[in-house]
Amino acid sequence: MNIFAIKDNIMNWLKHCIAKAKGKFLRVISPGNFSKHHICHFSFHKNLTVYYARIANEFATETGRTRKHFNSFKKEFLSSENFDMRSVNNHFIEMSDLGIEDSRLRCSLFLRDPRDLVVSGYHYHKRGAEWWCNVKNPTEKTLETVNLHLPKRFLRQDESISDCMSRLDEEAGVQMEIEMRHPHFTTIRLWLEALSDNNSIFMLTYDEVFADNVGAMEKLAEHYLFTDFEKSIWVRLARKYARENVKTAHIRDPSIAQWKRSLMDSHKAYFENNYPDLVSYFDKLSAAR
Repeated sequence: MNIFAIKDNIMNWLKHCIAKAKGKFLRVISPGNFSKHHICHFSFHKNLTVYYARIANEFATETGRTRKHFNSFKKEFLSSENFDMRSVNNHFIEMSDLGIEDSRLRCSLFLRDPRDLVVSGYHYHKRGAEWWCNVKNPTEKTLETVNLHLPKRFLRQDESISDCMSRLDEEAGVQMEIEMRHPHFTTIRLWLEALSDNNSIFMLTYDEVFADNVGAMEKLAEHYLFTDFEKSIWVRLARKYARENVKTAHIRDPSIAQWKRSLMDSHKAYFENNYPDLVSYFDKLSAAR
């Protein structure tokens, strides 16, 4: 790291500290501008987690809140009700386990067609975009951070997941991704069951957010019962980080329904045979758009 990069990091850290101090100060002198609800957000790996985090992190800084994302570490998430805002991916969470009374709690959930999760995840993991993709001889423990299953039948000795997917042809590599995602598909099923019985969780699909980043985040702000002051900050940040305003190597292709042109017949048949309920649910959503 050169001297200019170090200087930039220091300046960014100072700006963050100043903004957070300002947010806390404003919260004290004008409490009417701030809501007090506890916010929990749930999503899935390769499902707008970076977009949401960018907005929520800066929002927490500017409004004097405390926030933490727990990846897929469910136990730590559940034991951290001291945070004003917290999020976790790839797990189903019972509302009664959150440790917050219903009147103080606002929850949101992002869902994405599991077939699109597979397409996006396959390309992302194949290029070794995260550290755990590059671990030689990975174990189930290695994948705990994303709550994925380790499909050992595909892996050779001294291979990483990225190595393995690069060696396999696309049909086998995508099948490996599908089998890695089994815990996520089970979790989606549990969330859909919960949504049918609980209207306190506000759900948005990837497709809805993709179609209108800012509009979707505005709906989320309303569900969170933000004040007008907070909502203006949230929407400004949603616009700042909207896909048309941000270019990043993190995203290969954000478009919806990629599975239609990417999955092979064997993959489609696997989904229809093993997850017919999920296929039906997301196909109905797609047809209704």
